[in-house]
Amino acid sequence: MKASIQRLCATAVFTAVSFAAQASYWSLHELISSDCISAHSDAFWSGNSALMEEIAHNCPAARPGSELITPMQLDYTAPYYNNHYLGRSHPFSPGPSPISPFSSLNPIRSHGDASGLNAGDQFGNVGIWASASPSSVDNDLATTAFQSNNVNAAVGVDVMPWEGVVVGATFGYGNQDVNTRFNGGDQDVNDYTFAAYAAALLSANISIDASLGYANVDIDQERPVSAFEVAAGTPLAGAGAGRVASSTVDADRWFGSINVTGNWDFNHLLLNAHAGYLYVNEDHDSFTESATNAAGAAFSQSFASRDFDLGQVRVGGEVGYDFGSFLEPFAGLDYVVDETREDVVVAPGLAQPANDDDEVQFTFGMRYLGDNGVSAVLQYTGNALREDTDFHSLMFVLRADL
Repeated sequence: MKASIQRLCATAVFTAVSFAAQASYWSLHELISSDCISAHSDAFWSGNSALMEEIAHNCPAARPGSELITPMQLDYTAPYYNNHYLGRSHPFSPGPSPISPFSSLNPIRSHGDASGLNAGDQFGNVGIWASASPSSVDNDLATTAFQSNNVNAAVGVDVMPWEGVVVGATFGYGNQDVNTRFNGGDQDVNDYTFAAYAAALLSANISIDASLGYANVDIDQERPVSAFEVAAGTPLAGAGAGRVASSTVDADRWFGSINVTGNWDFNHLLLNAHAGYLYVNEDHDSFTESATNAAGAAFSQSFASRDFDLGQVRVGGEVGYDFGSFLEPFAGLDYVVDETREDVVVAPGLAQPANDDDEVQFTFGMRYLGDNGVSAVLQYTGNALREDTDFHSLMFVLRADL
């Protein structure tokens, strides 16, 4: 029974951290202002008048007050992809993590003789934990290219009010340093996340968990004013090509998740299967982008508030091995599908993003299971089959049951 209780605690923690991170990284869909024109400055210099006319017709920045068919058609900046991929991590650590956000992967279980202990034997009903996770995301398509380096951390505490049920809360901080190569700009994104989580045993092998959280997001961004933008006579044209345009965007993010997980032992072989769903909503406030010319005169343009949603399904499994000691190696594979999201579309005549809505994620790691109530997980996560975008993350989680 102790193994089941320990798994339940692990489920609660890992689900919490994973989903908070998923939410944290997905929804920064904010435009770098005037990115449609900025990203297509090469077309301007190419002298392709037909393409220039198409851009001027389709880019809202070229025609103030106009829109494309959907607001998302211009939204192909790094944050979209960055958050879309980095989201794989502890639900309660705003940042990518090797632990699947949709499952209680990596159950911290007992081993050796401890597996036969009764619930509560050498096991406290209060747990504290902390996680840290560096990661990177890279998009290599010319019209959306970016590189993002990220650092995330979280702390949490949970209690077991009665046998087989865990409830807890966590606070996390995440930072993304994004180089938006497609338009020569950059972003500095900071988010502060609070989430509550709970998990319950349905049987000795099956558990269910859920999380609900909120994050306050701050985005500082800048980019050079493009030559095409100046020629098109936009509000920033007076600043001159190459001048720095900057803005700050505030956003509120809400997210929730629910997951079902099964864990089984066959001698020393540890098997895990899981399935879950994540939903994220993020509201971006209206903001103003500004730039000054060489003489110090100021120019600006304003952007309306926007709202984004993501629904994502994940199914997968994990295989581990119990050597009968304090270490357990493991490996996992997950299939992820974006059930609800907006596609990214750039101007006609340019390379369009693939807008893949699914991918495979793979994990490798090691668990440490101490006899004194201290446990830890170190895990690497990568992805495959998502066109144009690669991500890598390394996460460390340390837990103490008091």
